[in-house]
Amino acid sequence: MLLEEYKYRYALVPYEVAAKLGLGWRKVTPENMVLLNQSELKELPGDTLEDKIADCGGTALTAEEAAYLSKTTTFSAYKPAASEEPAVPQMSLVPAGPVEDKPTTLPLHPGEEQDNPTVLPISPEEEC
Repeated sequence: MLLEEYKYRYALVPYEVAAKLGLGWRKVTPENMVLLNQSELKELPGDTLEDKIADCGGTALTAEEAAYLSKTTTFSAYKPAASEEPAVPQMSLVPAGPVEDKPTTLPLHPGEEQDNPTVLPISPEEEC
């Protein structure tokens, strides 16, 4: 019995496609493309591997091409396009309305009412 060598194939697909497949965190090329193997592409619609890759806008690669790409390309984290970046709401540190400064009154013994409560000044310049 003669056995043929099995050639494993790879694909370079857009990050959005890989994210929809739910494969977890992946490194991307500077063009936001992800390197996937053929077993990870089985969830894509299509009859053949080439059809699946072409339908999602990817490129089919041989094992040698994928190895060369991984050795010669700097992979990094995904960088969303400018239109995809979430807008961060600006928060103001200034209160929305005017704030009234009132002196704080403290009882001598908590839980007991008293006739002459202690009044703290509003600012250090004021004297008791």
